[in-house]
Amino acid sequence: MDEVKSLYAGGLTHFAKGSSLAREGKNTEATAEFESALQVNPRLIMAHVNLIAMYGEQGQLDQAERHFREASKLDPGWAEAYYNWGLLLMRRQRTAEAGDAFRKAIAANPHYADAHVELGQLLDEAGRMTEAQQHFRLALEEAPANRQTHYLFGRSLIRTGQFGEAIAQLLETIQVEDDKTPVCMQALAAAYQRAGDLKSAAHYTREARKRALSRNMTALADQLQQDLVGLSKAP
Repeated sequence: MDEVKSLYAGGLTHFAKGSSLAREGKNTEATAEFESALQVNPRLIMAHVNLIAMYGEQGQLDQAERHFREASKLDPGWAEAYYNWGLLLMRRQRTAEAGDAFRKAIAANPHYADAHVELGQLLDEAGRMTEAQQHFRLALEEAPANRQTHYLFGRSLIRTGQFGEAIAQLLETIQVEDDKTPVCMQALAAAYQRAGDLKSAAHYTREARKRALSRNMTALADQLQQDLVGLSKAP
């Protein structure tokens, strides 16, 4: 029994070190630690799950799939394994399979906000906006402060002509000042323009351009200047 406990503890030590290295962005070293954890304890499912992501980011699809299969055998209902596998499939443009993986993640954990967001994004890009918006709503129920979800949801609502709700969602995205703010403001301006409020559209376009220029985002600033010219010519 003491030997079993020692082996289990050894696996967790490698796992903890790998997790710390992954947070520091040292993925190669993290991968080695997760593999060491599995040499000590092959049933340490979170090491398999993390290696799906690690190998996926390194472009080693075969290795990532091997760990996905192992994780699925250990626990067919482990949501994060399906989620990490889905992210890898998305990067490989295997969108149908990615969607299936995210659905399985949600089936295993209906409260998995990130899985709802990724599935919503896939559905939105496929033109299935109503379904996509359902998943964005569910994601926001679990993580109401998620800026990316508000942005994706707002953009989707613009495409379906729900401008008032789109504006409400996109206003949530400009509460933080960073490199994403100009893009969020551009989307907000588009929502106001489509809603017929040209004054607000021009205001947020100017604010977005000001922030883009301050961050040396010249291509975006040029695009926003063109947007302002278009707004000035609008009837």
